[in-house]
Amino acid sequence: LVHYIRTLKWTPIPLGLGFAFIAYQQFRHVKKRETAKILSSPHPSDLLASDVHVSMYTMLPLRAASRFWGWLHNFDLPKPIRRPLLNVFVSTYNCDLKEAIIEDIDAYKSLGDFFSRQLKKEYRPIYP
Repeated sequence: LVHYIRTLKWTPIPLGLGFAFIAYQQFRHVKKRETAKILSSPHPSDLLASDVHVSMYTMLPLRAASRFWGWLHNFDLPKPIRRPLLNVFVSTYNCDLKEAIIEDIDAYKSLGDFFSRQLKKEYRPIYP
């Protein structure tokens, strides 16, 4: 009997059941929270997207928008418009240029170069 028990592989079954139980508990928690939100709202239909909104969202050209953003991300900006466009990005997303190794905004040729800039070691340290 001891030899038989030692040869069984128990690990996958308990782990799988444990993860399934945790997922089920989370599902119940989210469902209860969302149901309470709908029931406490004076107009529950206000919380749901209308058919028009859903139709408009499904008609958006998301793949084309993603490809355009990728192209814009890699596009080398001409010098005259580089500073104004990157300053708009900096002010919109509250970027601190003092954190960058290269603080001169004109040194970044594209939005991608600016987005992937190297930071000084004292800012945002990575702990092991």
